Amino acid sequence: MVAYEETHWAASDREIAVFEKMYKETSREERLEIALKEVVIQLMRLNANTEEIGNVLNRIAEGLPFECK
Repeated sequence: MVAYEETHWAASDREIAVFEKMYKETSREERLEIALKEVVIQLMRLNANTEEIGNVLNRIAEGLPFECK
């Protein structure tokens, strides 16, 4: 399984401030493009981790003293 540190991302206060400044200085079209790119990146990360999460949940379920349906 991929390490938590490799899959979890949180921005620092400084990174957020830089992003907010850049975001305010862009046109509506540029903001929409930035937002769309971020959504695509997050969906790709989610997709990459979903199968592994399912595998972990299945292994947990296999170890339970009752059947999961």
